[in-house]
Amino acid sequence: MQLMFELSTTQLRIGHKKIRGITHSGSQISVISKEFTHVVQYERDGHIEMVATSGKKEVAPLRIFEISIEDGGHREALMSNELSDLSSQCEILEIQITEKDAIVKSLNHKLKQAQLAISHQESVMNHLQ
Repeated sequence: MQLMFELSTTQLRIGHKKIRGITHSGSQISVISKEFTHVVQYERDGHIEMVATSGKKEVAPLRIFEISIEDGGHREALMSNELSDLSSQCEILEIQITEKDAIVKSLNHKLKQAQLAISHQESVMNHLQ
């Protein structure tokens, strides 16, 4: 199974704190646990709304601050734990969709092979008649 994203760990610096964190290369938005960022000053920049496929919805403050990830600056969003859980649910759904797409692709390939075999058999039958 080939996933559309990769998880890896890296050293992060948030304010004066250094932590080891997980990065998600395919993520559209970054989630950082409050336990690491509660001492960091941030600028409030509105709200963010996330809706899970189950219909569960949450509106949380969007908090933007500078964070250093390995070799450069990056802007991150800090969201609540519940929103983080919804993000995890979305990642699980992304994996399930990828798996189902692979199954559909495999079935389409088998269908084409069967159609070619039938076409070949019809051609042989017509040639024999």
